[in-house]
Amino acid sequence: SMTTTRLRAEGAAGPPLIAVALISAAALAYEILLMRLFSIVLWYHFAYMIISLALLGYGASGALVTMARSAVQRRFAPLFSAAAAAFAVSAIGCFALAQRVPVTPLEIFWDPRQPAYLLAVDLLLALPFLFAGACICIAFARRAGMPARIYSFATLGAGAGCLGIIAMLFVLSPQDALMVIGALGWLAAAVAWLQCGDRRRWPALPMLAISRMTARNSHSQSRPSMAPTP
Repeated sequence: SMTTTRLRAEGAAGPPLIAVALISAAALAYEILLMRLFSIVLWYHFAYMIISLALLGYGASGALVTMARSAVQRRFAPLFSAAAAAFAVSAIGCFALAQRVPVTPLEIFWDPRQPAYLLAVDLLLALPFLFAGACICIAFARRAGMPARIYSFATLGAGAGCLGIIAMLFVLSPQDALMVIGALGWLAAAVAWLQCGDRRRWPALPMLAISRMTARNSHSQSRPSMAPTP
């Protein structure tokens, strides 16, 4: 049947190592960017909270992929590409939403709403890590026999993302760097589909187009803020 043929084709394809490296680079760049922004717009103590949010997102994604392992085996390429695209959208969108939450650290001890505001910001900013972690976990779940190669490309991508975002912040604003990170997520989605999808290549074309548009749109005039504009 067509379904059996598609599953065999996906099974014969290797893991999307380049896509794993790209999503790892984007996730680590996003983490360091958030740490930088938190140290500027909030007290620097909150910057370390980003590490906890990243671990929360990655841990939650592992639990979700474990529960949906049979679906991962059947729909590997669409799920990987969807998770990478969701990271790209949420990295930009969740940060934009977090800017509208009126977090004021100086009022956190006497305003009972501030802990709830801070929790809302935490959950919003953890969501992209959930999707990025899902990509890595999906790759491990689908290719359990080659963890060393997947892990090596994930580590390589993470290192490149750390170095890349530090260099990027010398020439781009944080808002522009965020757009580049989103573009990397779309690129990872396209690369994963091209390598592991079925014979239909056209779904990768809109992903590549959105990635290019997002990267070219990295010239916003808005400044990062964790509080709403008056």
